[in-house]
Amino acid sequence: MTRFTATGVTSLGASAFKGCSNLEFISLGAITQLKSMTFDECKKMQTVLLGSPNTLTEIGERAFDNCTNLVSVGSTQGAVNLPSVVKVGDYAFNYCSSVQKMILQELKNVGRDAFRYLGTSTTLETIEVPKLEVASGDYTFGHVKLDELYLPSITSLPAFAFGYTAIKNLHFGPGLTTLGSTGNQAFMFNDYNTELTERNLFFEGTTPPTFKSVTFMTDYNFDPSQSSTLLPLTKIHVPSGCKEAYKTALHNANAAYDAYFDIIVEDL
Repeated sequence: MTRFTATGVTSLGASAFKGCSNLEFISLGAITQLKSMTFDECKKMQTVLLGSPNTLTEIGERAFDNCTNLVSVGSTQGAVNLPSVVKVGDYAFNYCSSVQKMILQELKNVGRDAFRYLGTSTTLETIEVPKLEVASGDYTFGHVKLDELYLPSITSLPAFAFGYTAIKNLHFGPGLTTLGSTGNQAFMFNDYNTELTERNLFFEGTTPPTFKSVTFMTDYNFDPSQSSTLLPLTKIHVPSGCKEAYKTALHNANAAYDAYFDIIVEDL
């Protein structure tokens, strides 16, 4: 079976279509929740059409894990566009490597590895999560490649949140309080993201977030205290009059971050 249409269906159990390796297209009704592993390992799945995308508010863990050909979820062709989803569980879109657009306008809470490897076999154009406040686990955006990522509402980010990412311009809103966690990096770095020739961070807050001693240390040998490689950055953009505060916050986290002082610019 490659296609399944059940527009009257408004609820599905966990693992409902797990491992349906030939399923390419499914059309459902006004679903409110996709439970854990609903489409896990549906590797040929391209489109999940929802009769009323506005009713879906939660996506459970591994709901689309390893759906490597997934392109569309909702009603917008060529995009995962779910305007009412507020919570996305662990590994929900892990290895969804064909996604080009991820638009979750109401998303507030996301689990670990939720977007890891998103769009890595195509050209990922955008991840739009303007209301995202809480990223509650590692590798939230792991292995993601993007020109721009805006996180205007985020308050804190966990260990390895940007592990192996290649994001040219990364924007944080004024509510960011913490970047990284004690003993673990926020960024990791290897050959995957050395192709970037420019990497910029934008901090809108007049009060700097708390940086950790290994937030910008990129090598990892299971002993972060021994890390010695700084994340290559082009510019750190901060609000006018805030350069000294950011220099102090960086230095207090790790004296090695003094190397960033000359690239801090006050232009926000």
